[in-house]
Amino acid sequence: MAEGGRKRNSRTEISKDLGQSLVELALILPVLMLILMGIVDFGRAFNARIIITNAAREGARYGAMHPADEGGIKDRVINEAAGSGISIEADDVEVEFPNGTSEPGNPIRVTVTYDFSLITPFLFGGDTTIRSSVEMVIF
Repeated sequence: MAEGGRKRNSRTEISKDLGQSLVELALILPVLMLILMGIVDFGRAFNARIIITNAAREGARYGAMHPADEGGIKDRVINEAAGSGISIEADDVEVEFPNGTSEPGNPIRVTVTYDFSLITPFLFGGDTTIRSSVEMVIF
């Protein structure tokens, strides 16, 4: 018995509670999904950054031993990135000699640029560019 001598209708209360829970879920679920997708995008971008850095490092390592072989350096970068699932073209790889010469003892710099597509472009403003540059001394 409820207050005032009336009998409580438990079905009505359960139905109201269930309806309230569904409304709360409908309000919070889109926010949680956006947060989740943002986390996934961040993880994917971080992974792409690691892959791009490793590819640039591999190109710089090869370039430190074969500085005159610019095509070979770019091929190393492209193959290293492709092995991890990222497609890079030769135009995305820049090979330069900061001191202006490819003589032993001077540095070689390999810069890789990658256009990263977001899952949730409306959160972070569209696609973003990931760039990594590695410098090594020529042997």
